[in-house]
Amino acid sequence: MRYTVTAGDIPSVNTTSTDPGSIWSVDGPTDFTGKLWMITATSVNNVLNAADDGTIWRGPNLLSIIQ
Repeated sequence: MRYTVTAGDIPSVNTTSTDPGSIWSVDGPTDFTGKLWMITATSVNNVLNAADDGTIWRGPNLLSIIQ
């Protein structure tokens, strides 16, 4: 799982790379204002799995809105 916070729109994510983008963090924020988003991937033995179409990351999913 990776997390990010935005003020508005759905954040971008590189779904076919092991690195989904610099805005995504392993640690969720503890204090924020805005929208909290999460993406997920599955792994076996710490190796990320890719679907047949190359997709690794799923989402983003909106978790919370704090205003």
